[in-house]
Amino acid sequence: MQDIRLHDLRHCHGLYAVAGGAAKAELQTALRHESPEMTQRYMAPPDLESVAVAFHTSVGTMNRDHGVEGGAAVASARTAVVHGSRAPELDAMSREQLYAVVWATPLEQVAERYDISNVALRNRCVRRNIPTPQRGFWQRKAKGYAVSVIALPAEHAARPH
Repeated sequence: MQDIRLHDLRHCHGLYAVAGGAAKAELQTALRHESPEMTQRYMAPPDLESVAVAFHTSVGTMNRDHGVEGGAAVASARTAVVHGSRAPELDAMSREQLYAVVWATPLEQVAERYDISNVALRNRCVRRNIPTPQRGFWQRKAKGYAVSVIALPAEHAARPH
């Protein structure tokens, strides 16, 4: 069950509300979004193939009696369902490519380029075990201070807490 997050349930609620005919303003209020833009991602119908893959993979992960493990496939399928077609270019990038992007430009600018929030971008990096610059990194670098770039760890290395 570790692959199901509270935020995923919020997205499910939003998608079902839209499917049931909820208006955008009602959904925005129910989900407590400050901006209509944030709510807009729930208004597009989900890709049913991605939903089916995510469901099948998630059930397989939870059904340990049959020895089925979802692993990275669950995270990838969940991303496809939760974020729909938002920034598919990021999902298609290799870990090395995404690492290079987030260390070349501030996260806020990268997120803006792909029309997602910087939190969503950071979460994608966390799920793929990609380190991101620490707070103040870009300001220190701009002022000429020495900054440390965190190397890309092995894909399955333990994440620092």
